[in-house]
Amino acid sequence: MFKPLFKKEGLTPDQLAFTLIELLLVITIIGILGAVIFVAIGNQREKARVNAALQTARSIMPLAKECYFHHKKIGDNNFIPNKDNLICPEVKENWPDVSQGEKIDCDYAASGEDYFVVECKDYDKKITCYVGQNGKGCIVEDL
Repeated sequence: MFKPLFKKEGLTPDQLAFTLIELLLVITIIGILGAVIFVAIGNQREKARVNAALQTARSIMPLAKECYFHHKKIGDNNFIPNKDNLICPEVKENWPDVSQGEKIDCDYAASGEDYFVVECKDYDKKITCYVGQNGKGCIVEDL
């Protein structure tokens, strides 16, 4: 009725099967590979969320530079930007939301005459954006 695919002369069906040790070894290797991939994917999510906040901060740069060059500052040391405040009165644009709707814990932390800071506390990162004449752009640092 059924014809075996691999038939070796003189072997019983028990001798053709995998042993328990071989099966456990394969399962262990698959588990280790899965754990390594899971850790790698978790780190990529963190980097992607910080990069999303960085891109939002970079998108503010042209407006912040316009404010800086017209008025020589975008804030003072006591001003903390938020999405309800204007970047400056002449631009008529609010600071964008860097937290992306509760997905990540990033928020504006400070501003000065020629810079503003975004902190991502969940990921221990700080994004400082310099808009002055010698501005370096946005820099990501560890908290």
